[in-house]
Amino acid sequence: MAELQHEYEQSQEIVKMLREKLVAMGGELIDSRARVRELNADCMKDKQGFKESGKQLLASSQQMTATPLHLRTEQQESLDTLVCAVEAEGKLNAVQKQIADILLLLDEQSKKLEILGDVEHDNTDLQSYLREKEIEVNSLNSKLNSLNSKVSSLN
Repeated sequence: MAELQHEYEQSQEIVKMLREKLVAMGGELIDSRARVRELNADCMKDKQGFKESGKQLLASSQQMTATPLHLRTEQQESLDTLVCAVEAEGKLNAVQKQIADILLLLDEQSKKLEILGDVEHDNTDLQSYLREKEIEVNSLNSKLNSLNSKVSSLN
């Protein structure tokens, strides 16, 4: 009985730890999703920046064909913007992978919690069964004592 109680307490501690971890991971997931939205917004800004840079580059090249230095400067800015966009896309991909990993881990933790719930239910059923058997043992001991006293009185 003490062993079952100990196992029950251990399973309760595990359930508590997993719930706390699940809550923490949920917070991380919320933060990650917010970061993804933020990166998506940055990406949209970068795309708009690309469009504007392209328009500026075209206008500058038409107006300043005589100044190759100016053209090189514009090209460098466009390349810098492109590099920034590539870096932002890389960060976005990394965050999306982290979210996918967190979702997998969250799914695993949910399955573990379900299993622990089943174990807790089984533990409760076993405790009820144990109580029933203890009552039967007590009843049989009582009958045995009664029979022993009858046998003693017959002797």
